Amino acid sequence: MPLDSATDICDSLLVWISTFEVVGGESYSADDLTNGLVISSVLNEIAPAWFDLRDGLKENINDNWRLKVSNLRKLKNAIMDYYQEVLELDLVEFPMPDCNLVGERADEEHLGRLLQLVLGCAVHCDEKEEHIKKIWAWKSTSRPVSCSVFRS
Repeated sequence: MPLDSATDICDSLLVWISTFEVVGGESYSADDLTNGLVISSVLNEIAPAWFDLRDGLKENINDNWRLKVSNLRKLKNAIMDYYQEVLELDLVEFPMPDCNLVGERADEEHLGRLLQLVLGCAVHCDEKEEHIKKIWAWKSTSRPVSCSVFRS
């Protein structure tokens, strides 16, 4: 079965992001996540002992894409470390997100890749059952996309 379009994957994962308590059910667009702060909050909810990154990220950066990219790179590096050191999973075959494209252009394909990494953290962490229940609770129109994202 072919993967869904990058836009469908990103949109589906944006719905998933809204299920986290720290987000409070608020809906976000791809552009809203380009500074990394929402993603950082979600990661902190997934594994608080590992992803306490708020002090290391720049806030109030408005449209400064260089600061956005810096935040996103810190997140990506923390996620990669989590996969290697905590989950002991190899990501050699996974296409890595380009933080420059996410920070500068809100590129949905690469944001989707970053959010897929976050999803992987959620479904492999200590509280994975809770996160998997959230995935199955997605509205039925997002479920086919979410299933293909989950498998990848």
